Amino acid sequence: MKEFSLIEKEKVLIIKLSGEIDVVNADEFYVETEKAYLQNLKDIEFDLSGLKFIDSTALGTFVKISNLLKKDGKKVTVKNLKDQIKRLFVICSLDSVINIEA
Repeated sequence: MKEFSLIEKEKVLIIKLSGEIDVVNADEFYVETEKAYLQNLKDIEFDLSGLKFIDSTALGTFVKISNLLKKDGKKVTVKNLKDQIKRLFVICSLDSVINIEA
């Protein structure tokens, strides 16, 4: 993961990701997201326009983040996915767990 940018809006945290999320940095991705969430307790919207690659570990991390937020009645949305990354979310049925927007 090259970049983790956080933008706080009134009702949502926007987290912009770039680079790659894989087994090497998935834990760091989770820790950074959890920290931002616990400080704000808002829905999270991930902007994945700069994300080039994710592996199964990253997919699991998105589910883990979604479960963390669901306990508080919050939700995760992913936006601006490249076709290959969107395909992974759909193939793994994560579109039934996480909101996917074009």
